[in-house]
Amino acid sequence: MIRNSQEFPRRLSRRDALGLAGGLALTSVAVAGCDLLSTDPGGSDAGSNAGAAKGKQAPSLEKLVKAGDLPPLSSRLPKNPLVVNPIDEVGRYGGTWHSYLDGLAAVGYKFYVELGYDPLVSWAPDWSDLIPNLAEGWEVENGGQAYLFKLRQGVKWSDGEPFTADDLTFMFEDVWGNKEISPIPPEMFSTDGKLATLEKIDDHTVRFVFGAPNALFLRRLATPSANSLITPRHYMEKFHVDYNPDTEAAAKDEGFSDWIDYFWDRNTTTSNPDRPSLNAWVLTTAVDDSSGRGVFERNPYYWKVDPDGSQLPYIDRVTYEIMDLEVVLLRTTSGDLDFNAPALTGGVATLDNKPVLARGREKGEYEFIDGVPGSMNQGVISLNLNTKNAALREVFQNRDFRIGLSYAINRQEIVNAVYQRQGEPWQAAPRKESEFFNEELAKQFTDYDVDQANSYLDRAGYSRRDGDGTRLGPGWQANRVLTRGRDQ
Repeated sequence: MIRNSQEFPRRLSRRDALGLAGGLALTSVAVAGCDLLSTDPGGSDAGSNAGAAKGKQAPSLEKLVKAGDLPPLSSRLPKNPLVVNPIDEVGRYGGTWHSYLDGLAAVGYKFYVELGYDPLVSWAPDWSDLIPNLAEGWEVENGGQAYLFKLRQGVKWSDGEPFTADDLTFMFEDVWGNKEISPIPPEMFSTDGKLATLEKIDDHTVRFVFGAPNALFLRRLATPSANSLITPRHYMEKFHVDYNPDTEAAAKDEGFSDWIDYFWDRNTTTSNPDRPSLNAWVLTTAVDDSSGRGVFERNPYYWKVDPDGSQLPYIDRVTYEIMDLEVVLLRTTSGDLDFNAPALTGGVATLDNKPVLARGREKGEYEFIDGVPGSMNQGVISLNLNTKNAALREVFQNRDFRIGLSYAINRQEIVNAVYQRQGEPWQAAPRKESEFFNEELAKQFTDYDVDQANSYLDRAGYSRRDGDGTRLGPGWQANRVLTRGRDQ
């Protein structure tokens, strides 16, 4: 992951990219544990407020309040706003976060891992535990078959309308519970293919009830995909045929095949600027192929604050530009992009580009930040113990053979040659950061030891070799099984 360290007015300051966590408790594996919370803008982009006292809200919002175009901050924040504690230091307002898209299809992924992570519960930045987010608290009932959530009172959508339990029940009952719209209910909210029920206790209390215990529900609820539950009922009802009989005709007028396609299009946070949002930045200019650029502006009703009680986010806006990855690499090394995290859809923060990026750090004035991957390792050799090939099945099911094979793999050489000396030999076992970490399981048989490999292969019963010194398997005549000679 790469973070820009330029000072204003060219881009965000050295710490500005950290201010994005005012909107995200955790964006993705790539940013987990990084210094996400402070900004220190200076220069012309910070406006006339550079060096001035921070205040309780962004200067641009303060002007709107004074002009009577925006309610005062006290009425925009919830009763109990979520306080985000900085890792480095409290920041100041201002600046634009410049990012990129390597294609129009990437906008959804980039949004949800960088800007749109605000589900009911979220992961702590160090992955240590689940923490409150839109839900202030929860209770697990009936052995994991039911979950009671207390929603944060006073949270408002970006248009000022209240966020309540009705927003959740609308998505649950009128969308996912409607077979015409959702023939298959979302797996996260189902057990045995059956959608759970969502009980509204009051405006700020709901209970999910499953047909069977759902032990992983809280963890799955803390993933970006759980954001699909958070839908503005007051806005989306007008696109649902049960609430607006004219929706079908409107869909045809807008060029959609039916009202369902129209509904999903209007419910897309990354392409419909009219859709209210609960995120730190809201879409104002949709990304499309013609403009090649999208803009997200600060949400004046965002419901998180820093320890001083100042409303987040610090950064004014986020811009995305569509560009080829070669251009992304060039602009990264030139210091023109502020934040560059690995992505499922591609990116330049890769091992192949690491030497180029490393050489450009001084010129581009950026730095590397080590992310914490969610996977236990980069590659696993998993033998098929149930292969239909009887001879192979006999070999693979032999534990001594598998231990010998493990000793025969020079993992450190692979780490050095392929992974830029970043990493360590590891079995298919939980990472050190996991509560399930077990050092013996993680490190057993990972040393590169030819003598041990040969010893275990002999013990496995594969001591016969052909004329070239290659070990022979059961009934294989001269087929090569594992190693040639003593040095392989």
